[in-house]
Amino acid sequence: MLGALFAEHYGYAHEVPPDFHVHTDADNVPITMHMAKRAHEHLEVKAAGINHFSWIYDIREKGTGRDMYPLLRQYFMNYRESFEPLTREMFRIFGLMPTAGDSHMCEFLAFTHDPLTKPWEKYNLKLQNWDMNLERRASRLQQARDIVAGKRDVNELRDVKSEGVPEIIEALTYNDNRYFEQLNLVNRGKIPNLPDDAIVEVPGILSSAGIHGLNVPPLPAGIAELCRRELALSSIVVDACVHGDRDLALQALLLDPMMNDIDRARNPSRFLGNLRGVPAAISRRVVAEDSGRAHGSLSEPAVPPLRFALCENAIIPMKKSDADQPALRQNAPQP
Repeated sequence: MLGALFAEHYGYAHEVPPDFHVHTDADNVPITMHMAKRAHEHLEVKAAGINHFSWIYDIREKGTGRDMYPLLRQYFMNYRESFEPLTREMFRIFGLMPTAGDSHMCEFLAFTHDPLTKPWEKYNLKLQNWDMNLERRASRLQQARDIVAGKRDVNELRDVKSEGVPEIIEALTYNDNRYFEQLNLVNRGKIPNLPDDAIVEVPGILSSAGIHGLNVPPLPAGIAELCRRELALSSIVVDACVHGDRDLALQALLLDPMMNDIDRARNPSRFLGNLRGVPAAISRRVVAEDSGRAHGSLSEPAVPPLRFALCENAIIPMKKSDADQPALRQNAPQP
């Protein structure tokens, strides 16, 4: 978003398509990445929050250190109305700019799916194109296979966008003292008004001395509460998975901002079965694999097995032997 908002200021407005947006459909990724690169050439951005729900608290011009937040607010509020209108609304209400973009941020908000007011129409919220994303993944897999087979040049990968894993490994191995704009780490006071044991998203420095997140200012009260609610949901999801507790699972579903009906939460499979466009074969495969692992019908891994309780903002490993502990066995379903 910043790349488009500051395009006129830095003289590359001609590179921004008239209908530019930051939706993550496969065909929109190249121009989105180009705009992000353009912003990175001129701006230093610091954001904090939780994974995929962070908020810019400081933005500076590279080389001068000039505070660009006043201009960011001015440019966004006067940009074309159709550009990420939900992000603009949240910026206006809460005082900081969220980073996720409308089509992803709406998943964290309870006021984006009212069937009477239809806010998805007002804010032009769209689902991802699943078929297009599957095609993109197939294309990437074929590219990798062709490179391994010698049919394509490995240098094609030099300009591929990284999710940061190679850079993290390099920084830790070669003592790069590298600054990362977004790291997901245990809080431990980095965001003072979020729980200490939560996984938060903050900037940080990586070197052979380890991974060190920056301490950031407290989030505004409203933003902190939005993050806390998501973290509470994540914690209950973990507990439900570890204990095999259906009551906790129901509570977690009812805390999800996308859920607005108790019966639907009680029987999500009936609702999910009616979704159009979701690749059913994938969901069936996941269910089959999970069921197989639970009953030992799939081959066991060669390494000592770990079970993981996963959710958006928490990953808790649990040694297999820990399942024998009374505290964890108490609410587990009987075989």
